Amino acid sequence: MHRYVLVWLGVFIAFAATFPTAMLRVSQDKKFAGQPVKSLTCEGKYPKVKGVISWAQTCSQMAVKPIKK
Repeated sequence: MHRYVLVWLGVFIAFAATFPTAMLRVSQDKKFAGQPVKSLTCEGKYPKVKGVISWAQTCSQMAVKPIKK
């Protein structure tokens, strides 16, 4: 059992050590416009102007029409 705990602890430590490096590399790429992740619009498309899309301010205000049979 100790072996499993140590393996999972090693995986977690490896993830925690490499995650900041990955975020830094992505944010320096010019197509991501200084963001750690690339945002999509509420429709799932890439925005023309790069910026952070806030779900609470944009997508939560959308209304969905029911499908008529």
